Amino acid sequence: MSDKIERIIDALRKKILESAIRGELVPQNPEDEPASKLLERIAEERERLIRERKIKKPKSTSRIFRRDGHFYESINGGEATCIDDDIPFETPDSWEWCRLTSVCSFLSRGKSPKYSETEKKYPVFAQKCNLKEGGVSLEKARFLDPKTIEKWQEAYKLQSGDILINSTGTGTVCRTRVFNESCLGHYPFTVPDSHVTVVRTFNAINSFFIFSFVESVETQKYLEENLSGSTNQKELYIGVLENLLIPIPPAKEQENIVNEIASLFEKLETISISRRYYKRILSETPTSLRQQLIQAAIQGQLVPQNPNDEPATVLLERIAQERTTKLGKKAAKSMSRIERRGSKTHATYHEIFSDGSEKDISDEIPFDLPENWVWCRLEQVGEAYIGLTYSPSDVREKGTAVLRANNIQNGKISYDDVLHVEMKIPDRAYINQGDLLICARNGSKNLVGKTAIVERNGDAYGAFMAKFISVSNRYLYYFFSSRLFREQLDDANTTTIYQVTQSMLKKLLCPIPPAEEQVCICNRLGLLLKTLNN
Repeated sequence: MSDKIERIIDALRKKILESAIRGELVPQNPEDEPASKLLERIAEERERLIRERKIKKPKSTSRIFRRDGHFYESINGGEATCIDDDIPFETPDSWEWCRLTSVCSFLSRGKSPKYSETEKKYPVFAQKCNLKEGGVSLEKARFLDPKTIEKWQEAYKLQSGDILINSTGTGTVCRTRVFNESCLGHYPFTVPDSHVTVVRTFNAINSFFIFSFVESVETQKYLEENLSGSTNQKELYIGVLENLLIPIPPAKEQENIVNEIASLFEKLETISISRRYYKRILSETPTSLRQQLIQAAIQGQLVPQNPNDEPATVLLERIAQERTTKLGKKAAKSMSRIERRGSKTHATYHEIFSDGSEKDISDEIPFDLPENWVWCRLEQVGEAYIGLTYSPSDVREKGTAVLRANNIQNGKISYDDVLHVEMKIPDRAYINQGDLLICARNGSKNLVGKTAIVERNGDAYGAFMAKFISVSNRYLYYFFSSRLFREQLDDANTTTIYQVTQSMLKKLLCPIPPAEEQVCICNRLGLLLKTLNN
């Protein structure tokens, strides 16, 4: 599943770049200055820099224009020829086509360096510095012999925004990255070796747009088809890049496109990182991840708090009234309640008993809860019953189904190995849909405390059952699956026989959220745990 998601993410990245270079990613603004004006300014700037001897005069110049619905190109001011067959796809009217060299102030492969094994001051940017996983790094760079620095003109010193294309070697040729001077660290500069081509655009061109074009599937395919050399030593010659046809949007649209690509790629990367993290955690510790999710749920960290939800204290008051109606005032009054006092950062917890006395139980409280949650003893919200007692002589091939410890499997009731008995069964021993069954006593720590939610009515139970009032049994099932329940159970078992008793269950501390949040927690946690099991 995770690999499929990664393939989808990769396909989306490619589609985003394809839409970007075709003018389909962001809307066109008719008020933007057309790209033709931008190219005219670049041509003027080139002539000025050539006169000032700041850049070299190119071997040839190209001008591409549209006339009568066709594309024409003039080389060195000569006669224009139709190049319709060379134009790979249509672009918006405000865009223009040109050769890559037309928008570059520097387009060159690096030089063959002489390395120093002792002086490590001037790193040389090689193919391996264009990282396979993205970005650039000088971590594995070799270093220039300081005596040869004069061989490298200023133009060869890499600048932020330079597009670096690996130009040699099967497997790495055509890999494209954008240089950022932040990778220099304490080094004064870096220069490219002869296996890397530097594409430096004029300032009026957004180099990240050119990078996106070169990275696109269509351009990468074109470059690969125009490689030279043997199978083991493919070469991307500089002439292929110089003559590469590229679409140029208006300057403002270039910026919008680059920003939109960055935003979309960031979202895809977030998904990708989440999937990779999920896959790693799942492959290493699926049980641990399940426990982390359940623990987050019962600590109020899984879903956002809604200040409009009825507080859990009001829920417990309503439960107390229901218990009084059902059990009578005497039984209801015998139960304690837990009260939180103080500020959020300095809270103390006090248990108030039926006789009015109280006890500070702050040391027993394992963690703080959201403001609208409450701690309680389980006896405040439910009742526990011992299951059906039967003898071997009561077992028959047919009769009433009896559920035992082995019928509680992975949170569900399994009917693969159900006993049947023929005997008089008291009404209290019949279970209803939604009741919680708990393995009470089996001698095995791994079995004791296992819990499942009953999914059908009418069976008798031979385990231990709990019924709860006005609290989601699904939420309480997750509580019984949590580390908090298991830790309290461990603390309560002081005999050689590991078990759950009614008195233990009554005194367990349980965090109770508002009723509305119980539903949200169960829905969210159910989806997450289902994902883990897929």
